[in-house]
Amino acid sequence: MGLGFLLIFIGMALILIGFMLQVVSILIEQFRTFKKEEEEKREVKAGGVLFIGPIPILFGTDKEAARWALILGVLMVILLVLFVALIYL
Repeated sequence: MGLGFLLIFIGMALILIGFMLQVVSILIEQFRTFKKEEEEKREVKAGGVLFIGPIPILFGTDKEAARWALILGVLMVILLVLFVALIYL
């Protein structure tokens, strides 16, 4: 088995783990809502970064969420550049 097979296996495993975490988080949230007797008002903050090629598109429900999405997006780009540089060096 070569390095390519190992990297493909790790990538597929990470994708599978990501899907499993999403399902678990949805189930946990559903069980929490069933346990609550009185309805509480909750504020949801969300944000994200969508990369289309080298162009990042930021979105968020408020400025703080968008700021965190920007920070995480910049870190992801830096890690990507480092990994690509390591491959070609």
